[in-house]
Amino acid sequence: MSTLTPDLPGTFAGALTIAVMIVVARNARVEHWMWSASLVALPLFYAGFGVLAKDASAIELEMLYGIPFLFGSAKIEPIRSSQPAPRQSHRPGA
Repeated sequence: MSTLTPDLPGTFAGALTIAVMIVVARNARVEHWMWSASLVALPLFYAGFGVLAKDASAIELEMLYGIPFLFGSAKIEPIRSSQPAPRQSHRPGA
């Protein structure tokens, strides 16, 4: 008997996506703008589901609900950009 619910694969896919995004951002050293880019992409991502469903009202609602995310990313980016990136110490034996 399987206890795999329909939500479980989506949860794993989301966790894997986040993990890959964090690793790529750290390796490419783009953490300083990744947060803002994620906030901008989120409403567009959810509106994409409305496009796939061919439901104009869902697209409008997702974009309406996404307005705070868009403003949040515009507000956060100048704050995050003004902070210097932390320097890593490369001392031997440390």
